[in-house]
Amino acid sequence: MHNKGKVVSTKPRKPFKLVYYEACLNKEKAISREKYLKSGFGKNFLRNRI
Repeated sequence: MHNKGKVVSTKPRKPFKLVYYEACLNKEKAISREKYLKSGFGKNFLRNRI
């Protein structure tokens, strides 16, 4: 969806390249993890990880 330009908020910044991936067993944990990764601590974690 994002690379196809169908998401208005990300359309001007395409194309995207996948640089990090995590799998979760259920939707609630995935949402919680995404919120963490978008926080300041999560961004620092990703910078150190990549």
